Amino acid sequence: MFIKDTTFNIIINILSLINDKLITHSVRVAFILMKMLQYEGKYEGLELRKILFAAIFHDIGAYKTEEIRDLMDFEIRSTLSHSVYGYLFIKHLSYMQDYAEAVLYHHVNYEDRFYCNSAFLNHALKIHLADRADILSLTVKDNDLLIKQIASHAGDIFNPLDVELFIKANEKYNILDEIKSGAYEDEIRSYYQSLNLQTEDIMKLIKMLVFTIDFRSKQTVTHTIQMSEFSKLMAELMNLSSSTIETIKCASMLHDIGKIKTPTAILEKAGRLTSQERSVMELHVVHTREIIKNTVLPEVLEIAARHHEKLDGSGYPQGLNAADLTLPQRILAVADIASALVSKRSYKEKMSKSSVVKILNDMVQENKIDADVVKVMLDNYDYIIKTTEENIKDVVERYESLKDEYHKCVEKYKTIESKFPEKNALFSEKL
Repeated sequence: MFIKDTTFNIIINILSLINDKLITHSVRVAFILMKMLQYEGKYEGLELRKILFAAIFHDIGAYKTEEIRDLMDFEIRSTLSHSVYGYLFIKHLSYMQDYAEAVLYHHVNYEDRFYCNSAFLNHALKIHLADRADILSLTVKDNDLLIKQIASHAGDIFNPLDVELFIKANEKYNILDEIKSGAYEDEIRSYYQSLNLQTEDIMKLIKMLVFTIDFRSKQTVTHTIQMSEFSKLMAELMNLSSSTIETIKCASMLHDIGKIKTPTAILEKAGRLTSQERSVMELHVVHTREIIKNTVLPEVLEIAARHHEKLDGSGYPQGLNAADLTLPQRILAVADIASALVSKRSYKEKMSKSSVVKILNDMVQENKIDADVVKVMLDNYDYIIKTTEENIKDVVERYESLKDEYHKCVEKYKTIESKFPEKNALFSEKL
């Protein structure tokens, strides 16, 4: 196993770097929902896990739309874009596709439910109530008053059955006291720690996490999945052990995670970076190390954090040389360069095979990258490129479809949203 922390902790700790208020809110919403479902007693196992992960990721579309400065304003008035983007993210780039509509409709009012033809509307309505309860808890200190305000909207904003369920669950589990004291954190972490996820499930969640962060930049997400495939195929062709290949795959998925702290304007700049911008970009490796150092095993950490080091010591950020760099680290370095060369970027077109071959060979001659790894890449160039294109085609197409589908979903969603902004605004006044 290449993870030394729970998957839940990894998700929370990394997403908190983008916006700590937003992810803390999402965890509290998941906790409220968990206690409601625990009282109801209808869900267990994988279904319960997916519902609660949907709650944690219910605002995931916000990472695409904007920087969230005012959580309460965002949650009351900016529901459209993040609901649609969140839906598309879950639908196209996660393992929870079947729960995507629970995210899409998590701001729909109960009285407008007839406009939503979804089998997951009941889940969406429960997330909606949990979401509003948490937002109210930020300002309404008296629990009885908070419950009274929620109950007053049974039948219009909230499902009356959900309101009743929330009230009974709060009476039994002291949900609001747990939220306000912070005690909820230990309980929800304990729940996820008890899941005992298999390696395959963890890899899916890691990919989902990477897509969450890379969602801001097409260039970044396509590079990550392409580079991961390059690394895996080269490791297989070099007959490395299955455990080493898994370690390389994990490291390659996480190698650019530090770019969550790189401004999108730099990631997507349509032109060469200035020296100052280049310095900011290069910091992503330092950030990668800081972000994952407590969540993955040391071997994974060093592979991911050293992918820009060179054999002659001219790389960054540590200026290591050949004696410091293991074979898996050298594989990642070559895969990263090859992916950058063969891909279209905001500042360049993709390069021809002959150009890629020349550049990689030149770098070998300059003692920048490993000759044996490059030989494997070039001897199997057509196979690696073709296989990678086949393996990532589905993900790339799904990512591309987000843009077109977003506009269609917005128009559909507006039909529903137009029915309830006044009531949400009315409700917000009580905050």
